[in-house]
Amino acid sequence: MIKIMLEEAEAEALQNAVETHLQACYLSIECEEEDMTEDEKEMMADFEPFDLFCGCPTCITRETIMKTFEFMQYIGKVDVEVKDYDK
Repeated sequence: MIKIMLEEAEAEALQNAVETHLQACYLSIECEEEDMTEDEKEMMADFEPFDLFCGCPTCITRETIMKTFEFMQYIGKVDVEVKDYDK
């Protein structure tokens, strides 16, 4: 097991990033653009879920994990690489 140490500020930023991402996921399936606030429209401007999102537990878990990896890579804590073992 690999232990990843985060400063308190990093942990809070990670939590905020995941919460914002999931909020955008839900907005993408629940709201029409004309029903969104200006802040929600701004958040959605460049948003895309990692895969199709329907709000089920599987989608929530996938989006949470993927956003966590993306954030951790962004702050330089991890570098995730997928290896093709068939080659």
